[in-house]
Amino acid sequence: MIEDMRVRPAMYLGTSSVTKLQSFLDGYQAALYNFDIEEIQDILLPLPFWFFHEYVARRFDYYGSTSGWCNMILEQTAQDEEKGLQLFYTLLDEFKQLDISRYYAADLNESNITHHVSDKFAPRRLTGEHFDIEKPLYQNPVKVSYAELTNKTKHKNYIGVIHTDTESIIERKLYKNEEDLLAYFESCFGAVDWQKQIQKNIRLNGEVISLND
Repeated sequence: MIEDMRVRPAMYLGTSSVTKLQSFLDGYQAALYNFDIEEIQDILLPLPFWFFHEYVARRFDYYGSTSGWCNMILEQTAQDEEKGLQLFYTLLDEFKQLDISRYYAADLNESNITHHVSDKFAPRRLTGEHFDIEKPLYQNPVKVSYAELTNKTKHKNYIGVIHTDTESIIERKLYKNEEDLLAYFESCFGAVDWQKQIQKNIRLNGEVISLND
């Protein structure tokens, strides 16, 4: 339907307005939540639409994505709703064209797990009724990986995945710099032994989809 809106936005939104499009998409996401409909992500690419916030932020060099893709787009078009809608579709096409240009993975060894569990500077999550109990950020991690994502714009984005013994967790952030992502992994697990991989996508059970798949 989002592609139908590109051709006839007024039919669906009333006017050519990027803000009304955002409201429509927010309503769609709310309906999925209310009816307990889960969108399953089996492979890394295409990224879940949530990352569009991050993509727009990186694309226009914002510090963070908390203002949301719609507000960032309107800032780029001087609050012009119609131009904002046109820019949305330009950016959406770029977002959907993201491809893996480099991919690295590392199996976590005993030292990495000890760091994650015991190092006082490793990130923690708070649990318990009063959120006063600290636990390791990830439960039973076994492997980490990251990918450099590029498209025709040549802008580089970096995304990390933590693979546990039961699931793969995509970090909810696109990094502008590879060094920042590697620093995050090091804070979690200490020094890891990165190995370059050859692939076209990543299955989120930790397996790699080879170029021959």
